[in-house]
Amino acid sequence: MNTIPLEKCESPVDKALRIFTQGYNHQIILFGPPGTSKTYSSNLIAAKLLSDNSDKIEKLEDAQEFLRNKKNFQLIQFHPSYNYEDFVRGIKMDVLNNSPVYSVEDKIFGEFARDAYKSYIQKLEEFAKINDIDINKIEEWKKDKEKAKVLDNYLKDNVQKYVLIIDEINRAPVATVLGELIYGLEYRGKAVTIPYRLKDDVDNNGLDRNKIVIPPNLYIIGTMNTADRSIGSIDYAVRRRFAFIPLMSDIENALDTWKDDEKSKEIVRNLWNAVERIFRNCENAEDIKIGHTYFMFDSKYKDAPLEYLKYRVEYQIIPILNEYYNDGLLSADVDFNEIKALSQIVMSSH
Repeated sequence: MNTIPLEKCESPVDKALRIFTQGYNHQIILFGPPGTSKTYSSNLIAAKLLSDNSDKIEKLEDAQEFLRNKKNFQLIQFHPSYNYEDFVRGIKMDVLNNSPVYSVEDKIFGEFARDAYKSYIQKLEEFAKINDIDINKIEEWKKDKEKAKVLDNYLKDNVQKYVLIIDEINRAPVATVLGELIYGLEYRGKAVTIPYRLKDDVDNNGLDRNKIVIPPNLYIIGTMNTADRSIGSIDYAVRRRFAFIPLMSDIENALDTWKDDEKSKEIVRNLWNAVERIFRNCENAEDIKIGHTYFMFDSKYKDAPLEYLKYRVEYQIIPILNEYYNDGLLSADVDFNEIKALSQIVMSSH
């Protein structure tokens, strides 16, 4: 899976923000096994990208509070039956005088992209007015590199950003869901004609409603669970439009949450090492490993943190590993009793 080689010391959140702010790409996918902070990271990226004071957003709670009720933020989750008509535009049926009435309507992405484009056009018109430029000749005006740079800086500083998070993006047939918008992802600002025609061809702003433009101020963050074997791989044409950022299991991320509790840290380290041994000789270990979030301290259970860890081992970690074992994903030399013995590591500490 191709990834952009950024600084190794950067966190996945920082990498994503660099990709966005440097203009390398407008859509990314955070991928990794379960429990590697993909949902946490996606929310943090969205909040920091939209905030004027991103340094104050450090925790998931900060991000969620900031994003709550934001009109320029949306979060959806794909599922196997999700399709184009759910995402872009489709037919709606109503009942009028006991008879079915059909109409075409924009769905979540159709509406969101249109709102983002309106915001972009408004600032473009504002810039043209300030600089006494005919808005219809803006493309010709941009041929001058220096002028184009002035315009780009103005739009970068003034246009409102829009962020869409697509959770579990690989659980749906992405190429089918996006349809002709695959073109729009690569060629931002270019109008794409869509098949379902609306009754009113032009909206109140004079924009053609039968075309969709994905503007440069709309950012997409997808999350992908690499352990999900029920879905096929993402279409290559779609894959080329996204930057992929890996989120891998890391024991240090878990240990840091236990602060100065050295006894609990030792238990977590022993548990982690035991789980790691279960993945020995496993060809696709990095795709299915148990993520560090399963081993983290949770302040909600600060009065009995090891009891909560025991719960996670018995009712979350072991069932996942049992499923891997039964599906033949683990190496043939892994003994089923090794998996059962994991709960003893926490219990023996009591």
